[in-house]
Amino acid sequence: MKYDEAKELYENYTKDFDMNNDKVNYKYNHSYRVANNSLEIAKSLNLSDEQIELAHSCGLLHDIGRFVQVTKFDTYQDLVSLDHGDQGYLVLKNLGVTDEIVLNSTKYHNKRIVPDELTEEEKLYTNITRDADKIDILFNTCIDIPKDKLNLTDEMFEVFKNKKLTVDKTEDHSDAIHYIRCASFIFDINFKYTYKIIKENNLILSKIDSLIKVCDDERLLEIKKICEEYIEERISE
Repeated sequence: MKYDEAKELYENYTKDFDMNNDKVNYKYNHSYRVANNSLEIAKSLNLSDEQIELAHSCGLLHDIGRFVQVTKFDTYQDLVSLDHGDQGYLVLKNLGVTDEIVLNSTKYHNKRIVPDELTEEEKLYTNITRDADKIDILFNTCIDIPKDKLNLTDEMFEVFKNKKLTVDKTEDHSDAIHYIRCASFIFDINFKYTYKIIKENNLILSKIDSLIKVCDDERLLEIKKICEEYIEERISE
């Protein structure tokens, strides 16, 4: 899918939503930032010009399901509204998009695990979109010291010790839980470029430092060390 085609589709669709709504406006601009991140990740992988353009398009369209979600439910929380990846897939289908890579990168960009049944090419673009999305989330959320103290459960701690799974979505939407969830992104990153961006901008360790300031739990120091070492390992691979 050409980027100009994706942009025209995106602009035509989003023009009917209220850009004075902060949540709508944020997602409108977020999508362009993710598109740019996708472009840079694709370039770092030495993909062809056509592949880079497709990645650019996937990044732009990944959150198109958010506009219905926010307008109807006034929330970004999928658990209490709808799955915005699934919604985005339906929106794109209804708009006549037939490119399975674009459709599946939208559908699965927000899932905990990318399904094995996707083709290797579909997985590539889905993972580019997932990394690009996380970069923007890490840059633009969890910036100040959280207002809530963290109840660091054994399950959350094991996530970091095992270095395998991200913290799953829960009904707890406190600031501190969101911080630890963002920190756990480190184990769901796919490309060296993304790890370099995370390290250069201190996007993960700064969030753990913010939690340390409000939570007297020595396990956070261990989590910080695990993340720091993990970033270095992935960059040096």
